[in-house]
Amino acid sequence: MSKVKVIRNRRRQQVGFTHPDGPAAGANAMRQHLASVYSGDGLPSRRPDPLPSVSGMVPFDLDSQAPGSWS
Repeated sequence: MSKVKVIRNRRRQQVGFTHPDGPAAGANAMRQHLASVYSGDGLPSRRPDPLPSVSGMVPFDLDSQAPGSWS
């Protein structure tokens, strides 16, 4: 193969998730993986106390801004 052809073929390759049992099995495997990652099972059992509420502690007055002046 010529060097140019090798470089072109290398650039065309796209990496993606594939499953040997087909796209439906791949989708199910990815769904199960993401469900396990985002299930919260990896979080520590003892969580820090929540931060105090900031209601009434805003350092500026939202009502003083004229409509459309945020641009």
